[in-house]
Amino acid sequence: MDTVEKILQASSKVFTKHGYLGSSTKAIAEAAGVAEMTLFRKFGSKQNLFEEMIKYTLGHELSDGTVMDYDMTLDAFLHKVLHHRLTIVSTHIDLVRMIIQESLQGRLSKKMNYIQVMKAKLEALFEQYCATNDMTYDPMYPETILSTILKYAILNHHLGFHRLNQTKQTAFVSQQLKLVNPEGVCQ
Repeated sequence: MDTVEKILQASSKVFTKHGYLGSSTKAIAEAAGVAEMTLFRKFGSKQNLFEEMIKYTLGHELSDGTVMDYDMTLDAFLHKVLHHRLTIVSTHIDLVRMIIQESLQGRLSKKMNYIQVMKAKLEALFEQYCATNDMTYDPMYPETILSTILKYAILNHHLGFHRLNQTKQTAFVSQQLKLVNPEGVCQ
């Protein structure tokens, strides 16, 4: 493991445990087994390290857009998007909950506000889906996914969605979409 990876992994643990403001670069450097100056040489600032750690840990969630196949029914697309996001959130639940908490308390820059960034990414995904499939864009689609993700992160994190078998994951996603729109998402 190289130095950058050590720092990113250590920062994930420290930020998750103490939040952004409660974490110091000194504590992160100690956890990574490097000098604090090395941390600054590699990342420049605590904010840069935080942003890179999130990109490293959460993949495309807060970085550039996810590549999606738009050639499917709306129901299938909703299921795929929700399944993908729930898997990421479930896998990194403690980090995601810390980011949500920091976002709600207004302690993160607009660029790092998980809720707003996720909302914008979901809106872009659904706008592209609707444009590709010659449909009228409805803000209900990204709002449905975002509300389900936030509800899962806050209330249902103990389920371990990423650990469920495929059948149980599919049933959970279907159940969540039905709770939001009992008549059927596409009706």
